[in-house]
Amino acid sequence: MLQPNLRNQIDDSLKLIATALEDLQSMLVLLRCQVHVELAKCYKDQERLIEALENFSKALNLDPNGQYKETIIYNMKCIDLKTNLYKKPESIEEKAGFLLEQAKAARNAKAKTSASFAESWRIPSTKYF
Repeated sequence: MLQPNLRNQIDDSLKLIATALEDLQSMLVLLRCQVHVELAKCYKDQERLIEALENFSKALNLDPNGQYKETIIYNMKCIDLKTNLYKKPESIEEKAGFLLEQAKAARNAKAKTSASFAESWRIPSTKYF
């Protein structure tokens, strides 16, 4: 639903939406599921893994047609592998997913390091019009 680069800017709004829909006991179950999935992805990107698991779990319980089931379970397994350092992936798919998550984390860390380095030295942008 959201572009990955926008997730870190919208998590507070998603939390408010999720809370409001829950307080109202909204019958828009699919919307509630989608909000919890996106909120969980925000938390996962921010390494707030316990909160991410809680929201993925809520989304799984709210998923009326099983539309998001595969995505939710995949993300929950990735978080489980991340938190249990000594647990090895059981299937080839889990191994591939774990490697993809490691590659994403390395790319994000490299981008953050480059951005902070450029900011600390106030290097001007190399983009030309």
